[in-house]
Amino acid sequence: MKKPDGHLNREEFLAEAGEILETLGEELRQAEAEASEGEIAAPRVNALFRGVHTLKGIAGLLGSGELVETAHDLEEFLDRLRMGHTLLDDGTLDLLYEAHETLEKLLAGVTVDERVRRRLSGQLRGEKSGAARADKEKTGSPGIDPQLVNALTQYEEHRLRESLASGAEVWLVEVSLDLETFDGELRTLIASLNEGGEVIGTLPSYTGGDNGLCFLLLYASREDADRVLERAGPDVKVHPAGSMPHGSVAGPGHVPSPAADGPPTPPEEVEPEGDRWLGERRSSLRVNLERLDRLMNNVGELIVSRQRLTTLVRQLGENSETRGVAGDLARAIQELGKKLDDLQRSVIGARMVPVGQIVGRLSRLVRKLSRAAGKEVRFRAEGERTELDKVMIDRLLSPLVHLVRNAVDHGIEPAEDRRRAGKPAVGTLLLKASQRGNSVVLTFSDDGRGIQLQRIRDEALAQGLLDPHAEIGANEVSDLIFAPGFSTAPRVSEVSGRGVGLDVVRREIAALGGSIRVKTSPGAGTAFEIELPITLAIMQSVLARSAGQVFAIPVSAVTETLRLRGDRLDTVIREQVVRLRGETLPMVILSDYFRLADGKGPRPEYVLILRTAERVLALGVEEVLGQQEVVIKGIGRRLENIPGLAGATEIGENQAALVIDPTSLAGEVCHARGPA
Repeated sequence: MKKPDGHLNREEFLAEAGEILETLGEELRQAEAEASEGEIAAPRVNALFRGVHTLKGIAGLLGSGELVETAHDLEEFLDRLRMGHTLLDDGTLDLLYEAHETLEKLLAGVTVDERVRRRLSGQLRGEKSGAARADKEKTGSPGIDPQLVNALTQYEEHRLRESLASGAEVWLVEVSLDLETFDGELRTLIASLNEGGEVIGTLPSYTGGDNGLCFLLLYASREDADRVLERAGPDVKVHPAGSMPHGSVAGPGHVPSPAADGPPTPPEEVEPEGDRWLGERRSSLRVNLERLDRLMNNVGELIVSRQRLTTLVRQLGENSETRGVAGDLARAIQELGKKLDDLQRSVIGARMVPVGQIVGRLSRLVRKLSRAAGKEVRFRAEGERTELDKVMIDRLLSPLVHLVRNAVDHGIEPAEDRRRAGKPAVGTLLLKASQRGNSVVLTFSDDGRGIQLQRIRDEALAQGLLDPHAEIGANEVSDLIFAPGFSTAPRVSEVSGRGVGLDVVRREIAALGGSIRVKTSPGAGTAFEIELPITLAIMQSVLARSAGQVFAIPVSAVTETLRLRGDRLDTVIREQVVRLRGETLPMVILSDYFRLADGKGPRPEYVLILRTAERVLALGVEEVLGQQEVVIKGIGRRLENIPGLAGATEIGENQAALVIDPTSLAGEVCHARGPA
């Protein structure tokens, strides 16, 4: 963790602190969910406390005074909360969320108004905090061996008293574990027990002999003895806490209960202030994303080199004198290709992160915006473990934030309106993620009023986007609400933001190589379906030539490749179309669209049928060259804003191809021609 000159690696510390804050955000979200269903689990608050305690230590190493001070104040507040001196109500949750957001800003180097930070510190210190609970007089723990109670930390003794007061029965779970595997086995046992109660403390025991490590788990549960035994599993002894094995508990320096996802740690009272985590053994290695980008570029170059070798082998095979060598080379390249494919999957896998990384931020945003709008809204997520490229996850947050603002402002009705409509007073926003082949589908939905078609029609007429005699249905809504600058908001609010339309969302999704479509039902809600490639780094494509220029079209968008016959061509309102099995598809000739031959080039021999989430398009080309994996690269400022282009790629020695963006190409063509 130190550089050669002895200085601490700030980048590593920042990354570690960022991960802790991300985990804290998830713990906060879970705490809010538990609080809404009844009572928050005590281990959740303790996990928050320990996370902030570690963060404070890291901040000290970073030398960040403001970060240390805020983390310290939050740690003290959480200590009062877990000791029962402060109640966890809505006001407390608001304060915790604000503190978490402030820590994120400070860690990111964002300037925080000193008056705001001082006000937050004052609230965390109790000057204006939420409801407080009177200190309880220590009355001991009746029925529990004093030797056991004396071995507990102050927090564990508090949890013991709380458990007894709630009517739970307290047990001692005695287990002997192998020295090499005790860490994982102990975590598994604690996780199983916590499903039916609370492991208050974990104490080393001297009763198990010399063949392993022995522990006594102080466990509180309302379940009967048979169920406790079932959770503990075989080869585990369970006693009532009043019948502790004689002389079995180690002294005060015991090991407190580890979280279900972490190893045993020293008690809070003696834990070092921030360097303990430096010595922990980790099964993962944090790698800078730029290094992965360089590695991915190298893999891309290797893929191109493989294509060149394949071409050379084919040329050698055409010569009778070198045919034998060509066969040997072909087999070697095939083996090399298998290893290269494996390397490619590994590199892509290293860049993948779960969608759940952005769920916490969206949840906090929903809470904040719903308060500002005076509405009751909850946020749920499904499929949080679905993975996407890290770069895409970061760039996806902005359009999702826009959709959240739009849903809270336009979609979810006020509580009274919902009651009159027979709905629950609390509105729901749902983000659902799933994998579909080589794509990831994100569905963001609300159970609000749905898109009001008449209002869309009136606004479209006012903005000159719709013919007065045109009919508008659900299919046309998508084109209109994503039109540049289109918005039905009568004013710019704090919730809706800048008054910018959903065209921003479509543009940002298209830049990721994805597509977005909308489904709505009046009175029942609206759903936006976003389909994205898992990664933008490497793409399987169809290569085609038009006016001498080679283009790469994503295989995922090409449903058919057809030879263009005269009976398939037709003209509708002076525009060429292709008739295919009863469908009339708009047709665009690539060379004409990009003005490569000014309409004087060779006529297309083939059509590629492209299907995006919203449209179908027939793409006319002169030649289809086959399929090839390509690595997408930037094309410079002059070309990056041309609709229909996603980038460029190298397909052979000194040969480049333009990469087509099917979504923006189809959208541009259909928008220019108007509704079919």
